[in-house]
Amino acid sequence: MPSKAFFDEPFPENLMIVRCCKECNNSFSADEEYAACVIEVARCGSLDVERKKVKRMLTHNQTECTGILSAAEAIRTSVSSRANDSKIEKIMGKISRGLTTFLAGMWVSDLQCEMMILPKLSHEEKMAFEESQGHEIWPGVGSRLMQMMVVCDHDVLVPQWEVCQKGRFRYLIIQKSDYCEVRMVFSEYLGVIAKCA
Repeated sequence: MPSKAFFDEPFPENLMIVRCCKECNNSFSADEEYAACVIEVARCGSLDVERKKVKRMLTHNQTECTGILSAAEAIRTSVSSRANDSKIEKIMGKISRGLTTFLAGMWVSDLQCEMMILPKLSHEEKMAFEESQGHEIWPGVGSRLMQMMVVCDHDVLVPQWEVCQKGRFRYLIIQKSDYCEVRMVFSEYLGVIAKCA
């Protein structure tokens, strides 16, 4: 998790695998490839992308290239630092739900997702996004999320960014009193804050 479309080969050893039915898995595949392509095309500024996997996807989906290019251009040239694309938002929601369920053991019935273009953020906004504020409440005892916490100087349990593949995907989960906040970074370009309740 997330989809292998967001990673380069060789795949990371710490890649989380969550079992799901074939129908559910396949229903997201096209949108996951679309999201990976749009992020890379927006990051590079053209269809001449750096990632080999995305080049292959674009070559095999010539009919989608125009839509991918226009979606990437809309994100890249937006005056706002906020990204808005329903297909990408659907995939970000899926990944946020998966991380919350897998790591915190929490079922997600309500999800609010905000996407942003990291290079467009001010220094202060970027620092606020990157900062790990600590959990408001402790994650469930024995949960994967609790096992990932680090004890700092004053015996404060602080969640840390987990890097699945450098330059491709990293995430941070913060346990709030009534929801989990999931922060994700894709290709050091697209940032996501999801509130999973």
